[in-house]
Amino acid sequence: MAQNEYRGLIFTTHVLDRMKERGITQEHIWETFTTPDRQDEVKDADRRTKKFGDHSVTIVFKHNAKRETIVISAWMDPPLPGTRDAAQKDWWEKYKKAGFMGKLWLTLIKQVNGY
Repeated sequence: MAQNEYRGLIFTTHVLDRMKERGITQEHIWETFTTPDRQDEVKDADRRTKKFGDHSVTIVFKHNAKRETIVISAWMDPPLPGTRDAAQKDWWEKYKKAGFMGKLWLTLIKQVNGY
């Protein structure tokens, strides 16, 4: 089970839940943090991305007043099959191609399925 702190990184409850849903380990987060393939700033946070085989892991983190690193978000692209993220991505691809009635139907399906 993932812990709130790993190698000096602090994880919010939100990100721990998302990591579990998305099949991301704390070691993925650590490697992405320490040896990213890409990094940039987004609003008031930093974002780093690292490739792991066929997937990329992206993390978003901030520093608090004590200069501790707080990981606030993490995701995998493409998402692992069977995850909620994979279902959302599949829905979005269908939605982009659909006509008006198709978009209406897909929106209804999304509301019913809760993703």
